[in-house]
Parts: sequence; C-alpha cells; structure tokens
Amino acid sequence: MKSELLRGLFGSFDALEAAIRAAKEIVAAQHGADSEICVRLDSYQEALEKQRQLALTLCGHVTIGDWAEVSRHVRLISQLSQMIRDDARDILSERQGLSERQGLSESRGLTEYQERSGHEGESPRQGLFSRAPRLLQ
Repeated sequence: MKSELLRGLFGSFDALEAAIRAAKEIVAAQHGADSEICVRLDSYQEALEKQRQLALTLCGHVTIGDWAEVSRHVRLISQLSQMIRDDARDILSERQGLSERQGLSESRGLTEYQERSGHEGESPRQGLFSRAPRLLQ
C-alpha cells in the first residue's frame, strides 16, 4: 500500500510537469517566452523539483518508520501543491477575464491545450490538478 501511494505521488509529479510544459508552450506562443505568466510557470517547475526532493526524503522516512517526519514531509509537499494550485487559479481567472474583455473564444485555447498536452476532454485546471493523489489535496 505504501509503495503504491509513493508511486502515485511520483506519477502525479510527472503529470504536473507535463501540464506545466504544455501550459508554458501555449503561453509562450501567444505572449512570448518572457511574459509574466511564463515566469510564474517557471516557478511552478522549481516548486515541483522541490516536491520531488522532499518525496525522495519522504521515502527514506517511510522505510524507517519515522512517522513524524513522514507527516511533516507530506505537509510540505501539500503546501507546495496548494501554492501552485492557488497561483494557477489566479492565472486562469486573469486569463478568463482578459479573454472575455477581448471577446476571444475560450474554446480555442482549450482545444489548443488538449491537443498539446494529449489530454482530450480535460480543461487546463483538470489536467493540472485532478490527477494529484488525495494525499496531496
């Protein structure tokens, strides 16, 4: 059971990395790689790398049964996920407001996200966060 949870945790990191990459490609194509949103997406990548480091340390604590440290590392990983989730929601809200003001079709961006990420039928929000294990939510 523990190894299954840890595999799911590392799998969620891979899914998040793919979503960040797809989002950055779309934003860079629309606004340039130096846009404020791309900089924010880069910070997600940094947070993700920190989560991976924490998860590796977490594995060691699980192995030796140091449950206080397991709990602390799970909280740290969860807090980084919350930071990414909150900022991504802010970006989506800002983008939605901008799109509505400019009269742009939201479906065009959604279709582009689905094509680039390979997640047909998902919105960027779903692709970024819905596959994270319950452990991190």
